[in-house]
Amino acid sequence: MHKIVLHKNAVRFYENADATTRERISEALDIISKNPRYHTHIKKLKGELKHMYRFRIGGLRILYEIEEDIQTVRIKTIETRGSAYKKTSG
Repeated sequence: MHKIVLHKNAVRFYENADATTRERISEALDIISKNPRYHTHIKKLKGELKHMYRFRIGGLRILYEIEEDIQTVRIKTIETRGSAYKKTSG
């Protein structure tokens, strides 16, 4: 299992989300910690973000990096589909 580390923006989104959304995010983080590379909702990104992965939860995206040497997944952002990629690349 990988350790999950959330960036402050991801924490802020999680804390401000409603209970149902928080539950869905928690379930996604559990899946990511067990296998951060392979799942139906996981995709390796391309272009500027080619070092990152995304997990899709309906209209939300969890963008993260994997540090395999220390078994850590760094969650960079949790946002709606349109704004997630803008905030991470900028």
